[in-house]
Amino acid sequence: MVGAELTVAEVLDAAIGAGLLALVDAVVFTVERLHLALSLMTYGQAETWVWLHRTHQDPDHALTVLLRTLGLGRDALVFTGGPDTGFHYQHGHRPS
Repeated sequence: MVGAELTVAEVLDAAIGAGLLALVDAVVFTVERLHLALSLMTYGQAETWVWLHRTHQDPDHALTVLLRTLGLGRDALVFTGGPDTGFHYQHGHRPS
């Protein structure tokens, strides 16, 4: 492991500027003590899925925090839910 005197945001900004994020298929991170992961799913069409650690009790709160942090609204979502709760498609999106 290598340490640096940079924030995560500074590292991401540098990676985006260098075009390196195109090489990343998954990332694990923490925002406001919420443990999250993003992964690229490439079956049929490319989608980014958000994963929340099972220890978190309020997935809606975690999603709100993530969207606020990224500066996105709920209109960015295709679906919510998952295998345990079922998939709930947003804004008329349906799988093809």
